[in-house]
Amino acid sequence: MNRDGQKVKHPGYATDIITDLSLDWLKQRDPSRPFMLLCWQKAPHRNWQPALRDLDFDHDRTYPLPDSLFDDYSGRSLAERDQNMTIAKTMQLKHAFAAGFLPPERK
Repeated sequence: MNRDGQKVKHPGYATDIITDLSLDWLKQRDPSRPFMLLCWQKAPHRNWQPALRDLDFDHDRTYPLPDSLFDDYSGRSLAERDQNMTIAKTMQLKHAFAAGFLPPERK
C-alpha cells in the first residue's frame, strides 16, 4: 500500500486490512472537523479471491446459474459491451482450476 508516498506492507487479507485501517482512522480523527472517508475494497475485483477463512462458508451449497451468465452484451451500450470485468473475458482457466472452481457448462 502507499501511505503518504511510502510503500507499506500489511500482512493479511486486503479487505480486512483496508477496513481495519479505515476504522482506525475514524477512531482517531478530530470529531470537531468535517470529514469524508472513502473505503475502497480491492478483493471484490479481479481475481475474485475471498479470504481463506471464507472458502467453505456455505459448505456444498449449489447456486442456480443466472440467466445472464453467458450474456455477450451485444445489445448493450458501448461501455457495457466493451468492459473487461466478466468471468469469460477476465478469469483465466488456470486460476479457476487452481482455486478449485470449474466453469459451468453451457445449456
